[in-house]
Amino acid sequence: RALLVPMRNMAQALHQQGRLADAVGACRDALSISRRVNGDTDLATMNLQGNLGYYLRLAGEALDAQQLLAEATRSFEAHFGLGHPLTLMPKLELALAHRDLGNFAEASILLEALIATEPASAEARALIEQARIEHEHLGERPEHP
Repeated sequence: RALLVPMRNMAQALHQQGRLADAVGACRDALSISRRVNGDTDLATMNLQGNLGYYLRLAGEALDAQQLLAEATRSFEAHFGLGHPLTLMPKLELALAHRDLGNFAEASILLEALIATEPASAEARALIEQARIEHEHLGERPEHP
């Protein structure tokens, strides 16, 4: 368990350096260990799921990201409720993964649900505002009906 923090930090550092493939690999390894040691419902595991989904989406692997982000969103919703920032972040990333895959209707539904969420904190309000901006830009995409 003590190894997970440095592994997560390494993945974040690799991401910040723009080394997404390496960040994905490091985060994938950390998630595998966390699932084995802590289980799927542990906060560290849920955070790593969301982080890996985020890195995968940025790396252009939106299909793989979508599955992880959906799992993370469900786990965080069950643990923290709808308006918590830890729930809103993977849900926003899930909407963006749908957008990246061309699933504009699903992205729109998720973004609208985010916008309608009652925020639990200032951080949650900022994420909801980001969802509002993403939703506005989604309508500007030529392939979006």
